[in-house]
Amino acid sequence: MVHVNINGQEFFFENTTQSIQQLSEQINATLSQTGLLYSHMVVNGVAVYDDPEAYIKENLKTLERIQVILVSSEQLLRDVLQTALDYVKRALPQLSRLVDEFYHVPAEDTWNALGQLVEGLQWFQQTETFIAGMGSSPEWANEVKELFRFSDVLTQLEEAVAQEDATMIADIIQYEVMQRFETMEKVLPDVVANEVDPSGSN
Repeated sequence: MVHVNINGQEFFFENTTQSIQQLSEQINATLSQTGLLYSHMVVNGVAVYDDPEAYIKENLKTLERIQVILVSSEQLLRDVLQTALDYVKRALPQLSRLVDEFYHVPAEDTWNALGQLVEGLQWFQQTETFIAGMGSSPEWANEVKELFRFSDVLTQLEEAVAQEDATMIADIIQYEVMQRFETMEKVLPDVVANEVDPSGSN
């Protein structure tokens, strides 16, 4: 038997694949009733952000407790922007090395790092879509959306990789990605600290 907590409500499900569907339906019902948004799950003490259904299926027989974390749109946005800021701060020093390697002789690790960068840019693009889809956009939203819009950059990188043009890749990272990340590093702290209010008063 799995003990499930959804926004303070307690439920119990059997350790079966059918229960996964029942859990999903209960989550959706709670979202509809409360107007909150799904954030993530804590499964047996482990925070699961990506594909929780697959994680539950893989650990179905050992499941004991699931906590479903629901948040307001404002709080989710604050968390997303803080995640973006943390990522940018970690990425900038690595991007400098990546540019240098592509300007010289990129190794296998260099190409792997590029793949990780592309995944990061895709996440920013998804976040831009999320902000654009919010019911009401705060004043700062347009600026943040522009910063997070990497569709053109991803297309350019895809073309450069297809051509195996290491110099072009280095140029794109240095003049498109790094400059944007540097702007984010300056802009996002004020947005996170002052503009996004979990109470919804801003």
